[in-house]
Amino acid sequence: MDQNTNTAPQTGAEQATEPNIPTPAKAETTPEPKPEPKSEPVKAADTPTAEELAEFRKWQETQKTDAEKNAAAIGKAEKARDAAEARAAAAELKYTALSKGVTAEALDDVIALAKTKISDKVSAEQAIEDIVKKYPAFKGSTGTTGIDTLNNSPIMDTDDAKIRRVMGLPEKK
Repeated sequence: MDQNTNTAPQTGAEQATEPNIPTPAKAETTPEPKPEPKSEPVKAADTPTAEELAEFRKWQETQKTDAEKNAAAIGKAEKARDAAEARAAAAELKYTALSKGVTAEALDDVIALAKTKISDKVSAEQAIEDIVKKYPAFKGSTGTTGIDTLNNSPIMDTDDAKIRRVMGLPEKK
């Protein structure tokens, strides 16, 4: 019994016949859920007042367990520590850059470039030195001839005084 399943017409008297394949009964389909009716927009009268919100927050606090309160306090302390560490690292980078002779105008640029180079193998100081070597325009020109004048005397304008002025710290007495 050789059945031909080709659907293209053949030459001669024979034509292709499709095999009789039973079709499965339609599976039961679950009815689609009806869309929920749209709720009306929140009216101003439905919004709680500031006093009601404060009372609700107090109630929420009373419902927390000691472990939840401790976890929240620890989370706040960790966030504060991270922020303090970030500020300290930024101040250290500024100090390092200024001590390497970077001008106040180029300070942010040098720090941004240095952050891309800092890694486990490259310290912040090395990164800033490399940037200042590659881009000497970031470094302030000394402009001194070795002779102290009113404008370049070590007493009036030391590196430490420049750094303190740029960072907004009070001058040493």
